[in-house]
Amino acid sequence: MPDPQPRRLALGARLALATALGMALVAAAMGALAYVTVRHQVLGSVDATLRQQSAGAMARLASNDQDHELDDALPPELTTTRLGQPGTFLQLLYSSGGVVAGATVTRTIPPSPATLAIARAGSGAQLATLRVDDQLIRVLTTGLRPGQALQVAATITSTEENLDRVRTLLALGILAAMALAGLLGWLVARTALRPVRRLTRAAETVAATQDLTLRIDEVGTDELGRLAVSMNAMIAALDESLGAQRQLVADASHELRTPLTSLRMDIELLARGDRLPADERDQVLADVVAGTVEMSRLVDDLMELARDGMPIEDPEPVALDDLVAAEVTRASRHWREVTFTSDLDDSAALGSPSRLSRAVGNLLDNAGKFSPPGGEVTARLRAGELVITDQGPGIPAEDLTHVFDRFYRSTQARSRPGSGLGLAIVRQVAEEHGGDVSASGLPGGGAELRLRLPVITPHVQRRRRAVIHNRSAG
Repeated sequence: MPDPQPRRLALGARLALATALGMALVAAAMGALAYVTVRHQVLGSVDATLRQQSAGAMARLASNDQDHELDDALPPELTTTRLGQPGTFLQLLYSSGGVVAGATVTRTIPPSPATLAIARAGSGAQLATLRVDDQLIRVLTTGLRPGQALQVAATITSTEENLDRVRTLLALGILAAMALAGLLGWLVARTALRPVRRLTRAAETVAATQDLTLRIDEVGTDELGRLAVSMNAMIAALDESLGAQRQLVADASHELRTPLTSLRMDIELLARGDRLPADERDQVLADVVAGTVEMSRLVDDLMELARDGMPIEDPEPVALDDLVAAEVTRASRHWREVTFTSDLDDSAALGSPSRLSRAVGNLLDNAGKFSPPGGEVTARLRAGELVITDQGPGIPAEDLTHVFDRFYRSTQARSRPGSGLGLAIVRQVAEEHGGDVSASGLPGGGAELRLRLPVITPHVQRRRRAVIHNRSAG
């Protein structure tokens, strides 16, 4: 069993935490900068004092020709301060490691390799912080003459203690700023996310109740307001799609009921085949075959309509003139009593060849179905617009706005074969390809149906006319 996904923090908590961490980083950076600045200034002041004391002592020692031995003490006027007491402390360091300090001094500064090197050279300088016993001292070592160096020191224990207190206060300040930032971030996130919570509750209500009539209050024109508008549009689209789906199922059930009933009755008659005359049995078998074909065509149409809203997979350039010419040839073979003519310009569209063929074929079949024997159907193609005209009874004005609806059949069409889905498929294919359809009646009878598709290249002024007669006419 896979491990459950770890539960993530709520968005408001994540915003508050991110705000607190961001503030902590900023406060830490500012605190570190402040501490480094204060420490630099404090130690800089101590170092300046050490340099001043060293310069004065070196001037007096340089004017004194006395060569101090290891057991000598520095003159009292130079230093009388013990190491660890306020003030500064001076001592001479020899390259051998020996030191000479004031007579009152009980502790001396231990030498190091770096300070011994300065003493041997008698030149150079070094600043260092040392711990002598329990005291922190700042030491300036300066070369005096070859073999000797002067060391000036000052205790900085109290200074470091003060710097420690500053560091503690800065750390407490950072923690306080982090807590305050977290609280403010939580309050801001809670206020800002209130509309989001309202949207979430509305979406959860729709999902739980399946009530697509609910709408979300649209407040403001900001991003959340636009999100509410988008969610309302999505719910409305779902409601419309679900309504269309239910209507399609209801219409399909109604349309399937009649051929299924007829097939059942015919099959029941065939079950009593030994009682039927041979000619009646053959007629019933023919009716079963015709009913099966009608059922197959109806199911195909329903499957085609079920694609409504699905994108076209792998669209490709389609030569509309070649496609229409092929469909005109097919229709002329099926409707042998009708003459089909075509007047086609070169046009190309981007889409599905099979679906476009289905739409053009449905338009031609519709024209052939309503055309009288000996009538003529014309297909004219100009710059992506296909116009199909016939010489049938025409379309009543009250039916013009409904001829492309699903399962719609006018009064004069109910006596003819068909399910009322052919032109609905034409409109669906046109809309999938970014086009549209329209229908109109012609003066003196007949109908004109138009299929408009966006072309991908300008049409070439090279017209090709083909007149296809039914085969029985020769």
